[in-house]
Amino acid sequence: MAEEDSYAALAGIISNLAKQYTPTKDDFNGRVAANSIESNRSLLPGNDSDSKRQLEREIAALASRVQYLENRVASSASTVFPITPNEPLQSAFSPESSPTATRVLTSRPRSASLVNSLLAKSESPKGTAVPRQLTEEELGVLRDHVDRQSDQIKAQKEYIDSINETLQQQRQATEQALGGIESSMDDVETLKRELSKNQQINATYQKVLREIGSIVTAVANGDLSKKVLISAKERDPEIATFKRTINKMVDQLQDFASQVTHLAREVGTEGRLGGQAVLPGVSGIWAELTQNVNIMADNLTNQVREIAVVTTAVAQGDLSRKIQRPARGEILQLQQTINGMVDQLRTFATEVTRVSRDVGTEGVLGGQAQIEGVQGMWNDLTVNVNAMANNLTTQVRDIAEVTTAVARGDLTQKVKAECKGEILELKSTINSMVDQL
Repeated sequence: MAEEDSYAALAGIISNLAKQYTPTKDDFNGRVAANSIESNRSLLPGNDSDSKRQLEREIAALASRVQYLENRVASSASTVFPITPNEPLQSAFSPESSPTATRVLTSRPRSASLVNSLLAKSESPKGTAVPRQLTEEELGVLRDHVDRQSDQIKAQKEYIDSINETLQQQRQATEQALGGIESSMDDVETLKRELSKNQQINATYQKVLREIGSIVTAVANGDLSKKVLISAKERDPEIATFKRTINKMVDQLQDFASQVTHLAREVGTEGRLGGQAVLPGVSGIWAELTQNVNIMADNLTNQVREIAVVTTAVAQGDLSRKIQRPARGEILQLQQTINGMVDQLRTFATEVTRVSRDVGTEGVLGGQAQIEGVQGMWNDLTVNVNAMANNLTTQVRDIAEVTTAVARGDLTQKVKAECKGEILELKSTINSMVDQL
């Protein structure tokens, strides 16, 4: 296989040498060389093959082109061409420009022409060989020609060997490159497997993230009934841990919402005080929220219960108690209002009791209840009590004056105070008695 490649490569190289000189396209006698291609064919050693035959044909064609150029040199009297296309022209100042060298150079074209003539005349028109006695000069020319051909073939063989060696090196380099490519292909297959594995992992992560995203969205919308499904054959432990964490968060939110709702319903709707939110195992912000809710419920319970105690005492006639628990905001305003109400009730009760005792028990008339800053009903009650005490004082004093005058024998005076009810009957009785007396 390597020899076939070498033959093909050499044939390609030789076919490009002096290919611009084609003997069959010229009219001068150099076309004789074109007729001797088959007779000048060189036989190369080795097994016969298409590439080998092609190389032999290219060598013969090259030899024909060389002979063609030699004939052209021989036919020109004024110009000396190089023996081969690649041979440089002789300089006029070089040692080869001596007369001897000139004779040698001019003899070469003649010998080449002679050889071509001999080869052309060696065959009959029918292609059969004709015996002929060669002269000494012709034998010498043929001998020189054969030697030159042998040297050319030897040089060509060396050139072919160098090309073959180069091709061998190129083949080794190609094999190494192919080996590197095979290794690269193995790396590519490994990379494909890793890429496929990573794609599967990414697909799994995307599925998990979509599922967790739907749960988080539901939590954000206030729906705590959904949870992340955890497979028994979960491959990635981190994903399983993440899912359990999400479910634990949802459970804690459910417990917190349930406890806060229960506590708010008990305290705010059902009026049952003293309730507490119980969330075992919570920590961080959840523990802080639970503690704050319980503190709120406890403060509200204590404040409402104290208000209830004070108002119950007021309802039972005990005006000595006040709300003492510290409070803020509207609860403080409520405490201040209730304490102010208790103070007003106590002041009103004290004044009414004093006036009633003075008038009703001790007989001290003319007393008035003094309650400052009262408004509304409390002011009306104060005014009515004072009006009652004033009317009673006026009526009793008028009756006392009339009875005193009667006792002194003065029957000219009568009770004139405005009276109603039993006091009016008493007034009428006294006035009738005075009239009868």
